[in-house]
Amino acid sequence: MENNHVNEGLEEIEDEIVNINEEDIDRVIDVDDNEEDFNDITEDAGAEGEIEDVEMFEPVSDSSKLTFEKHTDVVYCISLHPSGLKMAVTGGQDDKAYLWDIENGNIILECKGHKDSVASVAFSFDGIYVATADLSGLIKVWKVSSREEVWSFECDDIEWIQWHSHAHVLLAGTATGQIWMWKIPSGDCKTFTGPNSTVTCGRILPDGKRLCAGFENGMMKIIELKDQTSLHSLNVHSECITCLDCHSDNNLVISGSSDLTCHITNINNGKVVSSVICDNNSHNANMDNSVESVAFSKTHPWAAVGTLDGTIYLWDVQAGKLRNKWQFDGSLVKLKWLENSPQLFTAGLDGIIRLWDTRDGLLSKQWHGHRAAIMDFEISSDGSLIGSVSQDKTAKIFSMNSST
Repeated sequence: MENNHVNEGLEEIEDEIVNINEEDIDRVIDVDDNEEDFNDITEDAGAEGEIEDVEMFEPVSDSSKLTFEKHTDVVYCISLHPSGLKMAVTGGQDDKAYLWDIENGNIILECKGHKDSVASVAFSFDGIYVATADLSGLIKVWKVSSREEVWSFECDDIEWIQWHSHAHVLLAGTATGQIWMWKIPSGDCKTFTGPNSTVTCGRILPDGKRLCAGFENGMMKIIELKDQTSLHSLNVHSECITCLDCHSDNNLVISGSSDLTCHITNINNGKVVSSVICDNNSHNANMDNSVESVAFSKTHPWAAVGTLDGTIYLWDVQAGKLRNKWQFDGSLVKLKWLENSPQLFTAGLDGIIRLWDTRDGLLSKQWHGHRAAIMDFEISSDGSLIGSVSQDKTAKIFSMNSST
């Protein structure tokens, strides 16, 4: 029955630019709630992108309900089980990935065999499988119920992985511009070769039939997964595309770049429908600012844009203008909407997770506990827990009800 579902999933795979300037913004709010001197927080990377120097600090408190401390180096990534099982998977610079119990911290599975930093981890849509990928290009897939490795593959340096939303199909983008798609666990594969540029990010559209891919050279491609044809090749940015999100209506994609621009593009006709140029007046003079994270709201006609300097832009998609803008005294690495809510999570290099009410840009809650920069975070499927990982070598589980 499972194979039939996967085969069906694979068969499924078979206007004018509006530039937004400061005068178009409805509201601007400045937030300064961080007690740390953020100029002291630095991140130095080695030749292979690994973090060599970590600046540690003491949090004002620790509101986490559990701390996982089995990693021996920086922890890069986390994924929480999508079907309510109390499990998380994390990967780190110690060349390790662990599947562990989020209630007691016990290791369920040590995902052995990786040869470099594990920078990507992800559960399949139903939680049956978990994938782990390292910087050497080695991907492994494990069956959660049996704790066994069921498939592995080596390719060029991996930038990202993503599971299909309703099939056991895994996609990955590489530093050499290739996009791979495998049927799991058989390993049947298809490939797409893009421009001679790193595939920095990719998102499968909600219809499950198309992929939006962003490249280091600023190009964006819309790809038909069934036959790997390129539907649109769009030169939307002048520098690297750093982040993408796809709207639930299957018509729009939002892209952010290191060139400090953000575009909403109609993926059916390939035209940019609205754009914003983000500020380059970071409060940290030593920081190279860039767009780090973008996300469409599922409950409101809004999109959130976060830049490294801690500025959040709330974009009114229907009106094609900024509804709100605010900044906190920190640096942002990721933002994520709370499901079915106008509230927005952010996490940053100051080790703090924040929850904002985007209707007024005011801070609702914050969670302390990490002693170094947060690298990634996820929200549980029921919205009750937050999982985060950090340069402090730990993963933490926070309750939505216990903030500081």
